[in-house]
Amino acid sequence: MSGSAFPISNDDLTPGRLTAVLRRSGHLGAASVVSVAAETIGAGVGVVGQLAKLTLTYDQSDGDLPSTMIAKFA
Repeated sequence: MSGSAFPISNDDLTPGRLTAVLRRSGHLGAASVVSVAAETIGAGVGVVGQLAKLTLTYDQSDGDLPSTMIAKFA
């Protein structure tokens, strides 16, 4: 991890960090993110910054959890 308060690359989006963010925001109860697969999207098409599609896997079902998310970096 970069040590930054905010993630600055795909490598900073760890299962632990995403679990903490989703739990703190009220979107995650008892479940935890156990894996994150990041796929770079939008490269070479005039997008400023870096975009990634994140595919999340959880250790248990906990309501309506997102299976994918989009991350954007400067």
